[in-house]
Amino acid sequence: MSAPSEASGVVFVLGVAHCGSTLLGRMLDAHPRILCVGEMARIDRSLEQHLPCRCGEPLAQCQFWSRCLPTIQAHGTNFRRFTLPLYRRIRELSGKDVIVDISKTRIYRMARWWRDKGEKYIFLIRDPRGVLASAVRSGKDLEKPLRKNKKWTLRLSRFTEKKGNGALRVYYEDLAARPEAELRRICGFLKLDFVPEMLQPFDKVHHFISSSTSDYLQGSKEIRLDERWQAELTTKQIHRIEQMMKGVELFSRRYLAPGL
Repeated sequence: MSAPSEASGVVFVLGVAHCGSTLLGRMLDAHPRILCVGEMARIDRSLEQHLPCRCGEPLAQCQFWSRCLPTIQAHGTNFRRFTLPLYRRIRELSGKDVIVDISKTRIYRMARWWRDKGEKYIFLIRDPRGVLASAVRSGKDLEKPLRKNKKWTLRLSRFTEKKGNGALRVYYEDLAARPEAELRRICGFLKLDFVPEMLQPFDKVHHFISSSTSDYLQGSKEIRLDERWQAELTTKQIHRIEQMMKGVELFSRRYLAPGL
């Protein structure tokens, strides 16, 4: 495999909550040359709330994070102070060529004023009916997360459009239904070769900060499309989501039937 350019060295995953970023992160982390750190931009919350690494160990005792924490704490754990040199330093400590942070909306808040220094962005998009079914499943009222979904979809769409060739749009449904084809496309974007281990992300211990703990497919090693929204959302809820989102091109072009 040829060595990646510096442009592939730091990668950020953008998206809304419940978009499938943990699945994507696991797949990328299974590549021998990629380190996925989970939501490193949320490390301040993890430390304040004593949340463990996804490996199960407290961050200070985790074999990976115990080596990285002094560097991050010396820099400052507030994500707004994070810099590309910090990410590159964590990457160097891991011995990998590429570091991936799946912090989604926090990445936008952190990086929107950065001048282009070779970082790359993956915008992970999911049918908002699937996203919002997760919110409803957790006991939330539909309206607030629906408005938030629309706001962030539009915001991240504009942001990634401005990044041009430095950003790649990936649809969760394609990733889950045709994982090898999508992972090959992502690897091409990152200037890496695809490796079959990426299709077996559940075989590896991942040292993720603050990633999803959804019980969907818990204990399973199967990559499968999650379309529970079709049975869980009411007709009224589905109609409300479609009416709110139909003006968003990313949604209407991909997910809405013609004429709706």
